[in-house]
Amino acid sequence: MKVADTPLDAGRTIAQATHDRTIAAGRTALMTEEQFGEHLLMQETAGFLRQQDINLQIKAVIKAQLEIEQCSPGKYYPFNERTWQFYEEKTGRKRGG
Repeated sequence: MKVADTPLDAGRTIAQATHDRTIAAGRTALMTEEQFGEHLLMQETAGFLRQQDINLQIKAVIKAQLEIEQCSPGKYYPFNERTWQFYEEKTGRKRGG
């Protein structure tokens, strides 16, 4: 398997994976300030996209439940502790991923 084909493990940052790939390729792991800034931006973007994906999953679960209960969306929106508890019970996933 080539270094470029190595998949990212869940929970690892892009910067960590890039560092590991750099070492595996036999290159030095030092980055310029510009590269470090790019990695931070990619890391923040990836975190934002993961959170957006979680939010979409939560919305789908809650929307289905609201149709069953025929109740006000205010029971779960804006996201509150009851929303998270319900999502965790329905999906088995913990808050944050």
